[in-house]
Amino acid sequence: MRVLVFGASGPNGREILKQAATEHQVTAFVRTPEKISDILAEFPTIQVAKGDILDPSTIGELPGMASHRLRCRHGRAGGGAVCVGDEYRNDVSTHDDDGRNEEHHRRHEKTRLLHFQFQFNLRSGIKRLIVETSLGCGDTADQPPWIFRFFFMGFFLKHVFADKNNQEKEVMASGLDWVIARPGGLTKGALTKSYKAGFGPNDNVVGRISRADVAHFMISQLSSDGCLRKAVSLSNWL
Repeated sequence: MRVLVFGASGPNGREILKQAATEHQVTAFVRTPEKISDILAEFPTIQVAKGDILDPSTIGELPGMASHRLRCRHGRAGGGAVCVGDEYRNDVSTHDDDGRNEEHHRRHEKTRLLHFQFQFNLRSGIKRLIVETSLGCGDTADQPPWIFRFFFMGFFLKHVFADKNNQEKEVMASGLDWVIARPGGLTKGALTKSYKAGFGPNDNVVGRISRADVAHFMISQLSSDGCLRKAVSLSNWL
């Protein structure tokens, strides 16, 4: 399967590249290919598309995008694209009266919205979109521990979670085959493949999950319909 990975140089994106390259034809969309030079050396089959998601001209020049039409293992026409949500931009400096970088937060949102606008324009070639947001988005807003909800979701990461919620809405309205991964606290742990995927809105979730396991779940959804058009919470333990 041909797989296009955005946010490929971030911590989660790197995990996706390493795992996906063992069984798929992978293209990494990055601003700075040097950041993944070690992965490219280990997996020379990975193709690189250099560009900036805020520059539509670089997106439109992605090599071989017409060939991203493919046949999935289930035998139907389709395509795969993985979007990773863990690479935030920190390259603007306008601050508001409270000292917070409001322009930085707006740029986060603009980055995501432009990203998904691009995805929608590729419906004829890319059929499936796998996206990472976070536990605490959508109907899981009450699931994280109260201290995280109050201090982080309600204050320190307020704009980030607003951005992630907007991201989910864009995906759900896209008309594509999509799966949203909502991991708990991310760790540098090893790949276990023993994580729990999906739990009810009334569950009290305090779990964490390794980035490697998140990548494993996202890649698995390229060829599975088990979580199609669902937002799935992920955790190694509850």
